[in-house]
Amino acid sequence: MRLIYLSIFIFISTISVAARQSVDSILLKLDEVIENRQTYYDEKYKTIEELRMKLSKADDQDQLLLYDINKALFDEYGSFIYDSAFYYANQMLNIACKSNNQEMISVSKMKMSFVLLSSGMFHEALDTLNTIIPDELSDLKKVEYFDLKARAYYDMTEYANDPYFAPIYNKKGNEFTRKAIQYGDPESYQKWASIALYNLRRNQLDSALFFYRKVLNDFDVSLHQKAMVYAAMAVCSLETGDTVTAVSYYAESAINDIKSVVTETIALRNLANILFYQGKVKEAHKYIVLANKDAGFYGARQRSFQISGVLPIIEGEKLGLIENQKKQLEFYVIILALLSLLIIFSLVVIFKQLTGLKKARATIIEANNNLKSLNDTLKEANKIKEEYIAYYFNISTNYVDKLEHLKESISRNLENKRYSNIDQSLSKLSIKKERDQLFHNFDKIFLSIFPDFVDGFNALFEEENRVYLSENGAMNTDLRIFALIRMGIFENEKIARILNFSINTIYSYKNRIKKRSLVPNNEFEERIMEIKSV
Repeated sequence: MRLIYLSIFIFISTISVAARQSVDSILLKLDEVIENRQTYYDEKYKTIEELRMKLSKADDQDQLLLYDINKALFDEYGSFIYDSAFYYANQMLNIACKSNNQEMISVSKMKMSFVLLSSGMFHEALDTLNTIIPDELSDLKKVEYFDLKARAYYDMTEYANDPYFAPIYNKKGNEFTRKAIQYGDPESYQKWASIALYNLRRNQLDSALFFYRKVLNDFDVSLHQKAMVYAAMAVCSLETGDTVTAVSYYAESAINDIKSVVTETIALRNLANILFYQGKVKEAHKYIVLANKDAGFYGARQRSFQISGVLPIIEGEKLGLIENQKKQLEFYVIILALLSLLIIFSLVVIFKQLTGLKKARATIIEANNNLKSLNDTLKEANKIKEEYIAYYFNISTNYVDKLEHLKESISRNLENKRYSNIDQSLSKLSIKKERDQLFHNFDKIFLSIFPDFVDGFNALFEEENRVYLSENGAMNTDLRIFALIRMGIFENEKIARILNFSINTIYSYKNRIKKRSLVPNNEFEERIMEIKSV
C-alpha cells in the first residue's frame, strides 16, 4: 500500500511540476509578445493609414464605396479605439441613410451598438439595437443582431453582479443566444461558439469546453476570435477550480488580443487578478497596469471601473500601510505608557508642592495653547500639502501626456516624411497659454484652501487701494505674490521664478504694496500669515 501511495504521490507531483512549467512557458511567451506589442500597433496604424488615403481619394458620389471603406475603418477601430470606431460607425449610418438602404442602415446600427457595448454604454447600445427590425435581416445578420443583444445583457449581468438583477439579465442573454443559435449556419464557427456560450452561461462547463474546442479545431478563426474563445475557456476552468489551466487560457487570450491589437479586453485583467491571489505580485502588477492602460486607451469605462478594484499594487501598498500603522500604534502605546507614568509623577510633585500650583497651571495652559497653535499649523500644512501634491501629479500627468502625444505625432510625421505637419504640431504648443492655465489652476486651488484670503488681504488697505478677483475668478500679481508668501514661500528668487518675473520686479511689487497698506511694513507679512485656511 505504501508503494501505491508513493507512486500516486510521485505521479501527482510530476503532473503539478509539468503544469507549473507549462504556465511559466506561456507567461514567458506573453511577456515576449508584450515586449513586441509596438510592432503590432505599427502594422495596425499602417493599415488604417492606407484606408484613410483610400477614403480621401474616393469619389463622393460613390456611396457604396464610401460605405465599404468606412466599414473597413470601423473594423480596424472597433476593438481598438472607441472614439474613432464610433465616428466611422456614425459615418456608415449617415451614408446608409442617404442611400435609403435598409440593410446598410441596420448593419451600421449594429456596428454602433457594438462599440457602445465595448465602452460600457449598455442602455444606449440596447436602445440602438431596438430600432432594428430583426425580421428584415438575413439569417447571417440575425445571428450578429441576437449575439449583440445577448452580449449586452451578459455584460450587464457582470456589471450589476447582484442577486436580483444579474439573474434577470443572464436569463435575457440566454434567450437571445438561443435565437442566435437558431439562425446560425452549422458550417460557421459562430453557431458553435454561441452553443458553447449558451452552455457556459447555464453552468454546463464540460459541454461548453467541448464546443469551444470544436471551434478552435474545426474552424479557421481570427486572432481576436481565438482570444474570445480562450477567455471563455478560462472562465470554465475557473468555475471548476482549475486555476492553473485558467492562467494558461487567459495568457493565450491576452497573446491573441495583443497580436490583433485589441485594447477592449478582459484577459490581462483577469490574469493579473489570479496571479495576485497566487502571490505573484510582480507579474500581476505588470499585467494589471497594461490592462488599465489599454482600457483607458480604448475608452472602456466599465473595464476601467472593474480594474480599479483589483489593482494588486494598491492592495500591496494597503497591506504595507496597515503594517506600518500597527508598528506606529505599538510605538504610541509605549509613549502613552511613559506619559502616564510621567503624569502620575507630576501629580505627586504638584500635590506636595502646592505653592507651585499656580505657576504649573499657567505653564500647562501655555503648553496647551502652543500645542493647539502647532496642531492648527500642522493641519493647515497637511491641507496645503495634500491639495498641491494632487495638483502637482495632475498637472505633471497632463504635461507628460501632451509630450507623449507630441512625440508620437512628430514620430509619425517623420516616418511619413510629412515635415510641414511637425511645425503645425509644435505651433499648437502655447507657452503663454500653458502658463496662464498654470496660474488659473494655482488660483483655484489656493482660493479653495484660503477662501477668505482676498477679504483678509483687502482689510489691510483703504478702499481705493483694494484689489479684487477678475471676472473669471483669477488673482492679479499683487495677490499671487502674497498668496505664495502665505503658503510659506518667502524667497524673492523663488517667487520670481514661479511668476516669471525678475527678482527686482518682485521686490518692487512688495515694497509698493506694503507702502499702501494700513499697517507698518515690518508687520505686513505677519498679518498675511494670520489669514486662516478652511
